[in-house]
Amino acid sequence: MTRILYNPETDTLITWPRLDDSDVVGLQPPVVMLSIEQSEPPTGYDTTNYGLERTQNVDLDLMVLQRGWMLVPVVTTKVPRWLQFGQALAVDSAVNGLVAYAATNAPVLHLMLGVGLGQAAQGDPTTFLAAWANAVSVGMVPSELVSQMQTLATGFDLPAEFVAGLG
Repeated sequence: MTRILYNPETDTLITWPRLDDSDVVGLQPPVVMLSIEQSEPPTGYDTTNYGLERTQNVDLDLMVLQRGWMLVPVVTTKVPRWLQFGQALAVDSAVNGLVAYAATNAPVLHLMLGVGLGQAAQGDPTTFLAAWANAVSVGMVPSELVSQMQTLATGFDLPAEFVAGLG
């Protein structure tokens, strides 16, 4: 049996001061002796979605420190991959067709799309989305390309607001 000392007034656990599990002589209140009950960590759970967190609970009625485990959901924060998104656009024939058309027929829009994509990579997609919305509104962007862009943006973990703004 493993034991530990506990001060309920300060909610502090104190390392057992002996080399064996014999009682501590001369213990001063409010410090009490507790037995430790420790459960094994669970197995067979989905480690891609859950991790383990240690738990402990002092039960003064039973004079026990219960140590166990709790499954906790793994929180993953996806980082937008703007550079890879830009690289995918650079080799996409439909996007290149739009950019070439804009370069010839709407040079300012062409510049806004390029500059806007760079700004979006720095966290400010305002210029790109404004240029994109303009291109969509004047009929330069077919609906298939809109869907393709949304799929690409989603695939590169870009912000939901950006994906929605492409539509």
